Amino acid sequence: MPNRRKYKTAKQLRTAVDRYIRKNSRILPRTEEVWSGELDDKGHRVMTLNAIQAEDGSTIEYRAWAIPPNVGGLCRELGISRQTWADYCNREKHPEFAEVVQDVQDMMQTWLEEELLTRPDKELKGIIFNLENNYRYRNHVEVHGVSTVEDLLGLGLIGKEEKGADQDAVPDF
Repeated sequence: MPNRRKYKTAKQLRTAVDRYIRKNSRILPRTEEVWSGELDDKGHRVMTLNAIQAEDGSTIEYRAWAIPPNVGGLCRELGISRQTWADYCNREKHPEFAEVVQDVQDMMQTWLEEELLTRPDKELKGIIFNLENNYRYRNHVEVHGVSTVEDLLGLGLIGKEEKGADQDAVPDF
């Protein structure tokens, strides 16, 4: 049976992924408002946008996405189904694609993390959902000073109050 896979080599897949990235994003400089030294006719400072410089003198840049990176869009660009992409992601079936697939997953995860940290409107439910369900992020809850389930639920306090325990000893939640 002939090999009917659309992408037979990692180089072919990398070229197609890079095309998807170039079609949906661009590299922009990070900028900051800086006072130009001038005032407008009402006495307000005139601000200009300047590129932010890193310590080494280079301009700090970021990838701006017209459409956020996503598996569905990638599959459409590659001309493959989600199932085919899932097969490509299987390192046992396709070890030749492991590096390209990992780069794509890292790129998508990085976009999500950056959005989580920088999104101005703080509408983050979708970002958090995606990170938790696709990138194994977990919201960790730590409980300190609880020795029993009764203490955790506050049930141990009821018994102490009934026995005439000192009310000041009850923690104030």
